[in-house]
Amino acid sequence: MEVFAALQVRALNLDLPGEALEAAVRLCAKSGQWQKAISILEQAHAQGSVSSPTTVAVFTTLLRESQPAAALRLLKDMEQRGTGNWEARGQCHNLVARTCARGRMLDEGLELLDNMYKAELHIQRDTYEALALGCLRAGRGERAEELFEERDYM
Repeated sequence: MEVFAALQVRALNLDLPGEALEAAVRLCAKSGQWQKAISILEQAHAQGSVSSPTTVAVFTTLLRESQPAAALRLLKDMEQRGTGNWEARGQCHNLVARTCARGRMLDEGLELLDNMYKAELHIQRDTYEALALGCLRAGRGERAEELFEERDYM
């Protein structure tokens, strides 16, 4: 019901405070409505800053729903808009890399890992493991071994 109300307000082009938009984003994300969550998140970004927990909730939903293309697109849009310096930047990059690994977009996930190295973002153990398992599934055992070694080194 709350989601429906939030979407009706959006359709009417009413100016809602950021807190209301963020609540709608989190509710959509929690219920697996990732397309609506992204749409409302973009509206919230247009009005100003969005909290890190809200942003992370959307990327977590994209991981759970196995939507790597949408996760990459959203991350790229946020970086281009200049919202890439948000508090949870590293966490979001980790979530997108894992989403790519699990969603059969391994090369994109490995490229994102390289970008994370260059940006000196913290890389989580789960990210190394997801990418290494993706490499194993793709028959790239040597690269998987390298990733497991990197994980153990960190």
